[in-house]
Order: sequence, then C-alpha cells, then structure tokens
Amino acid sequence: MKIFVGKETVIKKKIIKKDIINFSKLSGDINPIHINPEYAKKMGFGKLVAHGMLSESFISSIIGNKLPGPGSLWAEKKVKFLKIVREDDVLTFKSKITEIHENNNLAIVDVKAFNQFKELVFDSINKVILSKNIKIKSLKKNRVKSIAKRFADKKPIKKKKNLAIIIGASGGIGIAVTKKLLKKKFNVLAFYNSDNRELKKLIKVNKNLHIHNLDLKSKLSISKCVQIIKKNYPTHFINCYSPKIYPINFEKITNSDFDHYFDKSLKNIFFLIKECVKRFKVIGRGNIIDISSVFLKLPEINFLPYITFKGSMIALIKSLSVELATYNIRANSVMAGVTDTQQISDMSNKQKLLIAAKTPLQRIAEPSDIANAVYFLTSRESEFITGSLIDVNGGII
Repeated sequence: MKIFVGKETVIKKKIIKKDIINFSKLSGDINPIHINPEYAKKMGFGKLVAHGMLSESFISSIIGNKLPGPGSLWAEKKVKFLKIVREDDVLTFKSKITEIHENNNLAIVDVKAFNQFKELVFDSINKVILSKNIKIKSLKKNRVKSIAKRFADKKPIKKKKNLAIIIGASGGIGIAVTKKLLKKKFNVLAFYNSDNRELKKLIKVNKNLHIHNLDLKSKLSISKCVQIIKKNYPTHFINCYSPKIYPINFEKITNSDFDHYFDKSLKNIFFLIKECVKRFKVIGRGNIIDISSVFLKLPEINFLPYITFKGSMIALIKSLSVELATYNIRANSVMAGVTDTQQISDMSNKQKLLIAAKTPLQRIAEPSDIANAVYFLTSRESEFITGSLIDVNGGII
C-alpha cells in the first residue's frame, strides 16, 4: 500500500443498539444511559447514548484497514468529544494523513467524525507507527512539517501579537475603538464604507493601522475583504457597523425598510466572522465583539426594523460563543447606550437632554465609553467572559 501526505479516506457507520449493549458488556461500563432506554429518555437524551470510546474505536479500523493500512500500529492520540452520539446515529469518519516522518517511521492521521446532521462529533489527531509493507511516495525535501510548526513559521503570527479587524471603523464608535486599540499597541485593519477622513488622519501617525474600503452589500467588496483576512492572522474581530438609523411608523413599515438593515449585511458579517474563525483556530485563540444597542433593553417606538436587526446580531453572537468555545474563541456584545455620534445628529439638544435626564449618570454615552468596554473585552482580564452582553448605558435599568 502507498501513502502520501494528503491521502484521505471516508467510512460510514450506523450506531445500533446492539453495538452499544455489546460495548457495555465488553468494557464493563454499565452506566444506565448506555443500556436502559427508559433511563436515557428520563435524563433527556431521547435514545440510548453511545459510549464516546465506542465511536472513537472505529479509528482503529481506519488505521488498520484503510489509512495508513495493514500492519500499522496506533501509538498515540489526542481527541476532543464535541457532540453526544445516540442509538441510530449515522457517523461519517473523514480521515487524512497530515504528516509523514520517514526517519521515525511515523504518520500523523487526522480523523473527524460527523453525524447525519453534519455536526462534528469528535476531532482527533493520531500518531501511527507504519508497517514495513507500506510505501511512502517521495516528497520534496522539507515539504512535510508539523502543522503547528508550519503555521508558527509564518511571520504574521510572530509579528502581530494583537491584530484587530474592525468593520464600521469610520463611524463615531468605530473611530474611538480604532484609536483606543492603536494607543494600546494593537495592529488594526480598519474597514470603512464611506467617510474615511478621520482614518486617513490616524494612518499618518500610526504605522500599525491599515485601512480598506468595505461595502457589506457588495459581493466584490466582501471578496476583497476575505482576501485581506486570508493574508493575516487576526486575533480580534470587532463589529462597529450599523446601518443609518431612521424612524418609521409601524403601520408604514415595508420590505424595503427591513432590507435597509438586513439585505446581505447580516449574512456577510457572518461570513467575515467565519473567515476570521479559520485563522483563530490556527493560532489557538480568537475574540469576536459586536456593538449592540440599548434599544434592545428599552425599545423606542418607530424603530422596529433597526431593533430587530440588532437583536439578530445579539442572537448570532450568543450562538457563536457556544459553537466556538472549545476552540478558545470568545464572543460578546457591548450594549451601547444612546451615544453622541453622527447617528443621533438629527436629535435636537432638547431630546439629548431628556435622554440624559433619564440616565442615572446624567449624560449620554461618549464613543470613548464604548471603546473602553471593547478594549476590556480584548484584554486578558476578560478571558473567562464569553456569551455576555455588557451594558454601557450610564445605569439605565
């Protein structure tokens, strides 16, 4: 059998009740969630729960029969169990040789198992001793390196300890966040849509700042942004973007009003986050921060589409915090009070004073107030905070 770096194989296996019962007998693990259907239902699992080691045991079949093949010996493994496997689940095992060390006669095989819903059940890295019968396809000198070393050799990781991607960087809060992070020696990739005058002033005195245009509703612009992300290893993704806010009476709301806030924006923010997450996984950490609005806590009339958009972003961040926690990636929201930016330029001084009067601290928020909270979430002092909504509203209940 011949092997090479990149060789892959896929097998499927349905986990049936008989397998689970037999594994219980063989292993001696008679936990009732594995052998008693009524108990499993009572505990909220619905069906019998398969042993984690049962699912993992199929790696042995892959190594001995498929990849690398007969005569191979399983020497070492690292595994993360991410989802429960139940009776009648169908698992797809995707395996790939990621490294071959000819001098030591070893191969590294990555095995990922997915259930029928395409959810990742477990992720494993396996060190395998190769059989003498297995032939290795010739490789160019130094082509094969460990994944960790290959990424560690890339300059962006070493050179840019803290690299923040900020979208909506030209708005009042975006500028304040950019200034704050630059002051704290961050490297910043700032994306703006229209007015970049303030960013141009900053770039003259900050070599750590790079600015790029981004239209969240343009497919071409999103593609260019993705290419920029791919050339870097960001540690933080900060969303300061907000569509222009305008009041609209409930009776007069149309599709175009929702399109103003939702059309491609929410989806494309997600795809940019998804691209950053790929880089976060490489460096073993990451941080996602979204700027939300106090209107979710205290809704104002005539702002239903805007509040719905911001609510969707909070739901996205909350879900990401759960989805990505196992990769040391955090996701949080900052709920900004009414803030003195261009967004409220249409308000009269009287309206601003009325809002300040309702606020226990007797003023509306400054962009720097929000930026300070964002910086806290980027710092090591917040490393155990994820899935949270931090109020910066002057004490409004």
